[in-house]
Amino acid sequence: MKMPEIDLPEGVLGCFHSRAEQVAEDLAARVATLLRGRLAQSHPRVSLSRAFLAGARFTALHLRGDDKLETLRAACQAPENEMAMPVRAFLKSGLRVFWSP
Repeated sequence: MKMPEIDLPEGVLGCFHSRAEQVAEDLAARVATLLRGRLAQSHPRVSLSRAFLAGARFTALHLRGDDKLETLRAACQAPENEMAMPVRAFLKSGLRVFWSP
């Protein structure tokens, strides 16, 4: 099964996304939520929760492209505002970042 490529530069982390209606629900959920709305129209997905991912022994963020690197830099400017960019929920937790052009 081929997974669809998702290329959204606005602070997406896994399935945490700033365009969805249920960002607060995703950040607060214990294990996972079903992704609903515009982003899930063609490919239903399950979004692992922040609480579940925060319990992982190793967390990494892989970025590809200069636009994603700039988005990460923007997220680091105001890390406390998780609702604006959900990726910020992980910036203080020992996240390992890997970037490729």
